[in-house]
Amino acid sequence: MFSSRRVCCDVFAKRALELPASGIREIFELASKLESTRRVIHLEVGQPNFPPPPHVLEATTQALHGGATKYIGNAGLAELRAQLPLFFDRFLSPSSTALPTRADQVMVTTGSMGALYSTFRALLNPGDQVLVPFPGFTNHAQSIALAYGVALPYRLHPSSGWVPRIEELEDTIARSSKRLKALLVVSPSNPCGSVAPRETMSAICELARRHNLWLISDEIYGGLILSPETHQFTSSVEFEGDRAPETSKLVVISGVSKMYAMTGFRTGFVRGPPALIRLLTKLQEPIVSCGVPFAQFGALAAVKGPQECVAEMSKAYRDRRDRALEIIARDLPSAQPQYKPPAAFYLPVSTVGCGLSSRDFALQLLKEEGVAVAPGTSFDPRFPFWGEGVVRTRDSNGEAGDECVDFVRVSLASSGEQVCEGVEKLCAFLRRLRRK
Repeated sequence: MFSSRRVCCDVFAKRALELPASGIREIFELASKLESTRRVIHLEVGQPNFPPPPHVLEATTQALHGGATKYIGNAGLAELRAQLPLFFDRFLSPSSTALPTRADQVMVTTGSMGALYSTFRALLNPGDQVLVPFPGFTNHAQSIALAYGVALPYRLHPSSGWVPRIEELEDTIARSSKRLKALLVVSPSNPCGSVAPRETMSAICELARRHNLWLISDEIYGGLILSPETHQFTSSVEFEGDRAPETSKLVVISGVSKMYAMTGFRTGFVRGPPALIRLLTKLQEPIVSCGVPFAQFGALAAVKGPQECVAEMSKAYRDRRDRALEIIARDLPSAQPQYKPPAAFYLPVSTVGCGLSSRDFALQLLKEEGVAVAPGTSFDPRFPFWGEGVVRTRDSNGEAGDECVDFVRVSLASSGEQVCEGVEKLCAFLRRLRRK
């Protein structure tokens, strides 16, 4: 219909056109097409291979048959909202000394991405800046961009266990403009499965307070700890102290997608100051109107019911991680030990020395071995937008020799058999490239 990019720019919004497509979805769609001609091992998407817990399915079915199919309030199902203070206080932050979460501090959204997008729309004026982790889930930066904000990356280094370095955050803040408004922290991390230690999370919270920044804490993987003997999840809620909710600038994002294998239920949670919650509630009307009532009854059963399912899934992810690490140690011997992610269900594998960008590596691995993984370039938030403090840094293929993109993310959310076979094929392919 449109014969040139120039015509498209005249017809469609420039910001939407310039927004990079998801690199993960690129691989996923290519892999789906390839499946018509050959078998493909899917290790690219964070999609748990477990079904939702039985009591969740039962509650969802009962809600459907009971007539929970109509509009509900913008802030979500009243019964679920009533349970959320306990979810944030007892499940995510059981050792917190902060004031108890109040009912007017929580709401339900259409997935955690709905929570994040709404939050950015509520907080950002055009040109406002948000510090985001690099590597990081680029949906964050995409949401900031669609709110006409600017994502400023701060690096997570493999040598530091993929957790933020406070001194580098301080330096980034010092070099930012007066438009810096918020700091996004993601723990446990996607794509690296890292967990910010308690002292690091405390320092991040103090840093945000000192610089009068909103702290947006994405804790969607908070219940999936694979190495509880060495790593404990620490919610940002634990460092809110005795500040009155009305004066807080902390926003916590969570939901049921990952912990309970309920990705299709699209039910997320927000905890924040009451004034922000009221604004987010208003924004739901033009964005999504409201959530899905029967899905939210399922979410209620998840957070209120037995939690053994979370521990069982975490153990399965841990077993898959350990087996994958054994294969890598056997097939890719190196003086540099393979990183062992303590949380979530992701395993970053370095592609340094293969002669390809991680995107090209992922494309060739899919074509030659039938294994789909997410390239490190998919987690680069440096978008080529114009704006204050923004520099065009690279093309879409990334930069060779950059530790923040020279890896592929292996999803441990597929079956154990697929993970093992896929990692073996990945290692063999990487060995061949490094010998050239």
